[in-house]
Amino acid sequence: MSNVIESTVDPMPEPYVVLDPINFRRMGKTNLMTELFVAQLEKLTGNEATAYRDHQFLEDLRHKLNTQDNWGTQDVLFVIYNKRRRYVSDDLSDLPSEWVDTDDCCLVDEKTTKILERYVRRYDRSPDGYEKRGYIEVDEFVTCMFTEAAANEYIERNKHRLHDPHIAGDTLYRNEEMKRLRNILRGSNGN
Repeated sequence: MSNVIESTVDPMPEPYVVLDPINFRRMGKTNLMTELFVAQLEKLTGNEATAYRDHQFLEDLRHKLNTQDNWGTQDVLFVIYNKRRRYVSDDLSDLPSEWVDTDDCCLVDEKTTKILERYVRRYDRSPDGYEKRGYIEVDEFVTCMFTEAAANEYIERNKHRLHDPHIAGDTLYRNEEMKRLRNILRGSNGN
């Protein structure tokens, strides 16, 4: 008599190639493998599903970092700036200017501007409650991104609250912490 006990449990199936069902559905392709993966993904716990999505995000970011145009800058960081007007009350001769209603603290419309300009020409002074203020436009930091594509997406999503936004490529020169993080995301050794 043999001391070998035979198992009645089926052996574990070979792991199959996992495909991303989201991309297949977008392309209109479905097959048995995709349906199996969808079923498998739906069984994941919240933490496992989050880990999968995080992994996909990092893989996508790694690809973008390694294939994007870096604008001729080593260790580029894409910075989004917004134009802001800073009003000054000094000499207005070389600066663009606007009329301000000092009682309501707001800019006046075009029609009122024409009336105020005629008033100043006629009486050689500003009327009470109005002031002409010069301004300079300055770049104001909004945020920064690792990829140009993400910067463009941010501007598109937030253009309703930005005034003349633009992207500048800046460098991470001597910023060892950010350079190391960027290199880790790119899949290099992080040094």
